[in-house]
Amino acid sequence: MSALRLAAGDPLEDVQAEAERHLAFCRYAGFHMVVYCFLGQLQLMRSLRGQPDLQKNDPASSDEAAVEQVFAQDPSFSISACWYWVRKLQARFHVGDYASALEMAARAERLLWTSPTFFGELTEYHFYSALAHAKVWDSAPKAEAPGHHQALAAHHARLANWAGRCPDTFGSRATLAAAEVARIEDRVLDAEGLYEEALRSASTAGFANIEALASEMAGQFYRKSGFERLARSYFANASSC
Repeated sequence: MSALRLAAGDPLEDVQAEAERHLAFCRYAGFHMVVYCFLGQLQLMRSLRGQPDLQKNDPASSDEAAVEQVFAQDPSFSISACWYWVRKLQARFHVGDYASALEMAARAERLLWTSPTFFGELTEYHFYSALAHAKVWDSAPKAEAPGHHQALAAHHARLANWAGRCPDTFGSRATLAAAEVARIEDRVLDAEGLYEEALRSASTAGFANIEALASEMAGQFYRKSGFERLARSYFANASSC
């Protein structure tokens, strides 16, 4: 449930409180696999809310290195590891550490076979991987740029396929990925239209989180193009969302 609420853009304070309650119960019941899933979600939410690292006396605390060592040594936790790396992909993207985000994506990719029907994590993997590849493309050496372009296009194709079947759920994410494809292909007018379409689609579907992200990326696009006043209006909408 917490994963779906994260994807839907529900208020983070409420989702975090729910996840912490579930985590406490799973710890008490000894459901270690689910504990690790919730830890990844909580680390993401704390990062998004600008909260300090977990303290030892915090009921949600767990040594990050120890958790990752468990994943490396015990394949029975593969599904937990997959979800954990997806959440770290998102967290690293949102703090602007795009190269590290792709490292997290690569770790998650090796474990996607564990979660073929869990669209909360699977969707976010493809969506944030697409956006991270677009960002890394901006500063990639010339020899590496085509690889990031191809990866972005592949992730977008998966999102577009889902959007064709369920546009309300996947349309805004697919369209924002398409805007980034257009941007790096220097199709300026297409990019402008796609950013706006992503905003409208997210707003209509009630995804304030995606509307905020689309606004921020549109603002970055216009700032780089020299339209500072227009960029500020998009950043203001991102903040409002």
